[in-house]
Amino acid sequence: MQPDFPLSLTYPDGSNKPPVCKSKDVLAAFNSASQGQDYMSQTKQWRSRQGGRGRQWETENIPIHLYKYRQLDPENGAQVEHARDILVRDRIWVAKPDSLNDLHELNFNLVKNPNPSRLREWAENGTRQLCPKLSSAERLRDIKNIIDVPITKPMIEGLREDMRRVGGVFCASQDPRNGPMWAHYADNHRGICIQYDTTEDELFLLTKKVQYTPQLPTMMAPSDPGKPPDYYRYKSAEWAYEREWRVMIFCNSGLSVTVRPSTISGVIFGVRANQATVKIVSELLAERVAWGKPAFKLYRTKPHDDRYGIAITCMKP
Repeated sequence: MQPDFPLSLTYPDGSNKPPVCKSKDVLAAFNSASQGQDYMSQTKQWRSRQGGRGRQWETENIPIHLYKYRQLDPENGAQVEHARDILVRDRIWVAKPDSLNDLHELNFNLVKNPNPSRLREWAENGTRQLCPKLSSAERLRDIKNIIDVPITKPMIEGLREDMRRVGGVFCASQDPRNGPMWAHYADNHRGICIQYDTTEDELFLLTKKVQYTPQLPTMMAPSDPGKPPDYYRYKSAEWAYEREWRVMIFCNSGLSVTVRPSTISGVIFGVRANQATVKIVSELLAERVAWGKPAFKLYRTKPHDDRYGIAITCMKP
């Protein structure tokens, strides 16, 4: 993908606010519009059979449910408004890499493709596109220079910076009972966890399971056909407890993606969430229903009495 990723954006909240796009626009930018249409034309039962079930990390199928842990202080207007964006307007936030808490986010090592034919093809295509008026002799000279130039540390740093500048990431976990996640991302169990039904929106066809490794990923320049760079799905093994899945979208700013209304299927309250937090979410649920959107379920949590872990139960209406 290139920095000029052809994403259709709108500014419904004003030109000074982050842009918004729809899931189908993201699929179209990935040249996957027909795949998304075909997927959503299938029955709910068929789509559910394609996904993974439960919290087993070994699955390579996209889990039927993914979860986003959030802070929600009823006295914090910004947090309440962000909750409204998600729970009423059906938006998910695609964050800039520099705003995430992993200092090595989107870092990679860079090596040349060892295939000389692929390297020459890439150099020829590059000179043809960027310098179409070169003479044959000038073109051959530039091709040779591209092939022979060594990969340097400033070159790697520059490419990393470019990728961080144009990249955005939506992250979610497949585990809603993860104690450290509740502690780190949901205000020490005082916040909420939003449940997404991945079978209800084509955006999740782009979801990739994060790979936790002891070494930085290696990006090949140029990549082989049919094997686009996937450096964005690698993180240090110290983050493995998050059980993360993510979508990478190329855009020069943070943005929101509007998903289909049935995608948000539940909100789980942390063990220490107070009644004011429950009231805020209930009011947002009522606001959502007033707009003619389907209701989501509400869940409560409590620690197990006889073992480590968290139990989740559905709240009565």
